[in-house]
Amino acid sequence: MLLLPPISLSTNELTREQLAFKRTKFRGCFLLIRSPIARDASTWAEWEKEAINLQIFDQWNKIDIEIDEY
Repeated sequence: MLLLPPISLSTNELTREQLAFKRTKFRGCFLLIRSPIARDASTWAEWEKEAINLQIFDQWNKIDIEIDEY
């Protein structure tokens, strides 16, 4: 099993935003997070938990990528 730490993809100093990629508790599911650079960690942690606990298969704003391993 591949274990990935949270990855900071990009930090935009002009817009003061960052993009991060985090693994969720669901196997093979990740969360792409766009947030301000200066953010309240506890509030964002709560929002991330809410996003993960939503009915993940009924989301309209998700991207499915399937990789067949042979």
